[in-house]
Amino acid sequence: QGLYEVSEQKLLKAKEILSDEPVIDFALAELHFSMGKYAQAIHGYEELMNQGLSDFSGINLAARCGSSYSALGDLEQAILYLEQSLEEKENVDTLFQLGFSYLQDKQYRRSIETLNKLKDLDPNYTTLYPYLAKGLEEENELDKALENIKEGLRVDEYNYELFYYGADIAIKLEDESLAEDYYLKAVQLVPENSSVQLAYTNLLLKQERFDETVEWIQKILVQNEVDPQFYWNLALANEGLEEYSAASTAYQK
Repeated sequence: QGLYEVSEQKLLKAKEILSDEPVIDFALAELHFSMGKYAQAIHGYEELMNQGLSDFSGINLAARCGSSYSALGDLEQAILYLEQSLEEKENVDTLFQLGFSYLQDKQYRRSIETLNKLKDLDPNYTTLYPYLAKGLEEENELDKALENIKEGLRVDEYNYELFYYGADIAIKLEDESLAEDYYLKAVQLVPENSSVQLAYTNLLLKQERFDETVEWIQKILVQNEVDPQFYWNLALANEGLEEYSAASTAYQK
């Protein structure tokens, strides 16, 4: 029910009564993991592993440790535990976490290999596609990155992140028509997302479509709070139209 502090108090009281009960230790570790208290969660999981346990109640303890270390930014320890977990038992969530950790650690080739393995096992695991594309981009394999985005969209045509990131890759491949198509589809899915809107106006500016830029941004500015970058783009567009007074006003904004 989300009453984490109450739950923690009850479990700590239970531990006073049965200090060596692994069920209570596991419950505390899981609670701390849910609360984002990863250091405490790691302590609990490692205590259980020191007792010779690898799984508890269907949960792989090394995988939990790996996820916790990853959340704390300790990628070296995270990767060690996640690799250990996969040696014990293959799991799609652990594969994803390991591929993501490799990506964060700039081990791009390993990330690509791991996420491709995950895709082979479960092509419907849609979360993998943006990160696999990122790894391919970092390895300068832009064509493969875009093809991966298209694969992801065939699986999940409502994933705005794939459209958004795909547009960025398309621009780098100088396919601005595809980029515009992807941006507009992303905007349809998440019209309130300012990052997508801003990226689209950047493309309009790049193409010197100043009238469309002004029209698009003016629709956005009816909102109470907007990214100041919209005013900058509006100023650039008005300057391109030689509407210098309007450009000056936008620059001041």
